[in-house]
Amino acid sequence: MQSIICKTVLLVSVCLVSAWSVQSQEVKRVSAKTAGTLDGAVLYTAVRGSATTSHNFWMQGGTVQIHDRLWRNLGAVAEISGLETGNIAGGGVGLNLITATFGGRYTQEISRPHLQLDGQALVGVARGSDSLFPGEKSAETSAASAAFNLGAGITLPLNHRFGVRLIDVAWVRTGLPNGQSNFQNYMRLGSGLVVRF
Repeated sequence: MQSIICKTVLLVSVCLVSAWSVQSQEVKRVSAKTAGTLDGAVLYTAVRGSATTSHNFWMQGGTVQIHDRLWRNLGAVAEISGLETGNIAGGGVGLNLITATFGGRYTQEISRPHLQLDGQALVGVARGSDSLFPGEKSAETSAASAAFNLGAGITLPLNHRFGVRLIDVAWVRTGLPNGQSNFQNYMRLGSGLVVRF
């Protein structure tokens, strides 16, 4: 699985560099009609997480994003992600994780090939449940913390209404109690459908 993630990250990097080169030659300017466009995305999401610095595990679930282009290429995005695993690092303990984050997104449209590239920085909250979160005196089955999300994505518009989110990559950091560092890093990969309203 680690080699798949490395290959995916490499592929995304190559795509972004190629798209940036094409964009420098011919950029489709965002018109006034594009500003204020609301879109939503529903994504299947797979996540590689870390319980501690030496134990990694996989979760899967879904992500919903709502994005509104506010001014030129800048917009606001709200995102809710729900993930679960039944077994963290072979320990027999599961985890349900919900993150709700909000922040800014920069979107660049490229005319050839017709793609939308974006990057975002989000902050919000995370809630873990159906797991064990060590405390000072006892372990709890649920906990909450701040969440940070830095991500990027590539969208292929199919027509004026629908598109495909080819890849959505994010680094998510939470601060749930784990008995050691009390923070977690997640590498999230996803893809799915985009609908423009």
